[in-house]
Amino acid sequence: MTADAEGIAAQAGDIGFLIAFARSLPQADLDHVAVVGFSWGGISNVFVAARDNRVDALVSLDGSVRFYPGLVEAAKDVTPARLTAPFLSVEARPEAIEEMQLGGLDAKTSFLNKLKYADFHRVTMNQMVHGNFASRQVAFTLDGAFTEFSRAEVEQSYGWAARYVLRFLDAYLKADATAAAFLKANPERNGVPRHLLAVTSRESTGAPPTREALAAQLAIRGFDAIPEVYAEMRARDAAFELSEEDLNIWGYGLLERGDSKAAIAVLKVATTLFPKSFNTYDSLGEAYQTAGNKPLAITNYRKSLELNPANQNAAERIKAMGGKP
Repeated sequence: MTADAEGIAAQAGDIGFLIAFARSLPQADLDHVAVVGFSWGGISNVFVAARDNRVDALVSLDGSVRFYPGLVEAAKDVTPARLTAPFLSVEARPEAIEEMQLGGLDAKTSFLNKLKYADFHRVTMNQMVHGNFASRQVAFTLDGAFTEFSRAEVEQSYGWAARYVLRFLDAYLKADATAAAFLKANPERNGVPRHLLAVTSRESTGAPPTREALAAQLAIRGFDAIPEVYAEMRARDAAFELSEEDLNIWGYGLLERGDSKAAIAVLKVATTLFPKSFNTYDSLGEAYQTAGNKPLAITNYRKSLELNPANQNAAERIKAMGGKP
């Protein structure tokens, strides 16, 4: 394994293989899948969850997703909007802000702090360092090698970390109300020794703005509402946007299905968002022409020609409808 994008891809591929292999196991329940990762596995599993809807819950044990924000940012399809599985991050005690900044990290670069479409729980273990999250390391380290915290203190912390992981999985994979209440309760009420750990939680703000979610809303509110629905989704998440290509493909797909009214609504948005593109007006002209509205078809073809006088398609279609380019 290498500490780079290739290393993530290798581990993510392994995780995908294991999920598929689990189908061959009679005791496996593929309707309730969680992926747990320690260290580098705690960045690879994030990539898997963002790309694979088979993942129903995610656990990161002091995962590298905290320390390699650049690798996450470079993967354009691994975004907060694509990560909706409930997420538990069990972390070693944080470094001082000054130390984090020296390492190039701050709150602005944190992927975890940007998550808003998944229930997110953070458990900070105040008496654990990174290596303590590996059971092998805890079991086989000599007593004298434990420095600031003793073996007994680390083992106690490890036990509580394991309890929180178990309750998280019970809450989200088994819909266990008692486990869900455990996650929300003050740690001391759960019997945790004072100062051993801290818990913070954020609930999902709802389904992320996606083209699929936009289409679902339009199926309810009608395609004429696309400007309003799109604006609402952009207000929730400024990173959500439809490209000219997205809108063009969507519009032509609707035309092919015989829904010229919906196609016109979608392609009108394209002309609004990309007013300097001759192609958006050309496509809208075709939609109007298909709908039998020659005046508006000619108007939009002319606008396309104004932006690109070399657009032969628009010129020929105007002539075919008896107009002048």
